[in-house]
Amino acid sequence: MSDVVAELERRLLPYLTEAARQIELDFPAARARASSTPVGSLTEYQGHTVWLECWFPDGGVPDGLGLAVTVRHLTTAPELDQAYVAWDHPSGACEIDLIQSPIPYSTESLAALEGRLGELVAAVRRAVSRGKPDG
Repeated sequence: MSDVVAELERRLLPYLTEAARQIELDFPAARARASSTPVGSLTEYQGHTVWLECWFPDGGVPDGLGLAVTVRHLTTAPELDQAYVAWDHPSGACEIDLIQSPIPYSTESLAALEGRLGELVAAVRRAVSRGKPDG
């Protein structure tokens, strides 16, 4: 595991795990979990995503909802590539997107993103409360 991945997981995953637990307590119809996974293993963009996913097992809702924070170029010049909340198929509706273009990874850039993690979780909570994409 790279130092970047270790730091990303250490700083973000506990917060997202607690957010998932709290979502399930506050919204009994929803299920939530946080995790982490490598991405792009067959491309030049070797990356890693830390995420929080929510779904509605009994509501007949066709969408799931995800919060993702992704780094890419782990083997060269790492970048914070994505930090967003969006609905899964079929809508793909984006609730919030904090990174418009990749940001060079540093302890400082991760700290700035970490400082805004509450905005992402708040967007998840609003979306779960609605139970469907906005609009």
